[in-house]
Amino acid sequence: MYQPIVELDSGRVIAFEALARWQLNGEMIDPDVFVPIAARSGLLPDLTDHMMGLAGAQLDRWSTALGHRQLQVSVNVPP
Repeated sequence: MYQPIVELDSGRVIAFEALARWQLNGEMIDPDVFVPIAARSGLLPDLTDHMMGLAGAQLDRWSTALGHRQLQVSVNVPP
């Protein structure tokens, strides 16, 4: 899922933020639940890599479709 980042002065969308979401049996699991589980289980680096790959691929698709390379996508990366 992608959330727009909006410039407050103009109301213009200037970037997007990639949001990790997990659905299990039709129910959305809150990131406050699954991110700590991923961290404790040692899967957080894999989740981060996965999100970076998805965001980069989506950015490429949007840039190609719109014909320019000025779009930006942010991904929250754990320390």
